[in-house]
Order: sequence, then C-alpha cells, then structure tokens
Amino acid sequence: MLVARTQISFADYLTAIRRRSGQRQKTVAHRSGMDPSYLASLETGRRNPPSSEVMNRLLDAIGATAEERRQLHRLAFVHGLQSYVDHRAPPDWPQEGSEILAAVPMLSATQLRCLSSILKAVADSDAPVTTEESM
Repeated sequence: MLVARTQISFADYLTAIRRRSGQRQKTVAHRSGMDPSYLASLETGRRNPPSSEVMNRLLDAIGATAEERRQLHRLAFVHGLQSYVDHRAPPDWPQEGSEILAAVPMLSATQLRCLSSILKAVADSDAPVTTEESM
C-alpha cells in the first residue's frame, strides 16, 4: 500500500534549494559537517531524511529561506509518514486514507482546522459505517 506521493520529494527539493544557492554538494556538505557522500545519498533519495538537527545544519549551510526550511521539514515528515504507511498499513487500507494522510502535513493551520471540523462532523454523524464491498 502506497501513500499518495507529494508533487516533489524531499530529495528533489533538497537538491533544488542547494542548486538555487549556487553551491556545490561538497561545499555544502563540508559547511554542514557531513560527508559529501552522505549529502549525495540524501539528494538521490538513497537515504532517509536526517534528524531535524542535521537538517538544520544543512539548511544553514545552504542559506535556506524560512519558507524553504518549512517546506523541507514538511517533506521530511511526509517521507516518514509515507514510509510508515507503506510498511504498516493493513492490506485493506483504502487509498483515500493514504491520500488524506499525505496531504495533512502540507495544509495550513486554517485548512487543518477545517479538516478537523469535517472529520468531527463525519464521526459524530448517525450515518452507518459501510465498507467498500457494501457500497
């Protein structure tokens, strides 16, 4: 079971903001205190996103904007969520559930409040719970 994928991956976004900075991988790696091969593996998606501490050192070395920082942290969260669902979701987990989970980290606070209200209304409704097979 796969979570619906975001438009851009953590690896692709990291690569894009590093390139935007005009710096080479090796330079950014050394400035952030990591091995260049580790940064290369992050940018190709061979490694999972690092801890927040390591990611912040990397973002400092890149000179990332506040918005780039928020977006990269969100993409790291989505990556972890996707990995969790891919490995732990029950076989009958609906695709719609995966799509909702993938979208949540990208929502604004206002959008999250709206979604929360909708979910509460659905949960509080008297409508019977049905399965895919009975629909």
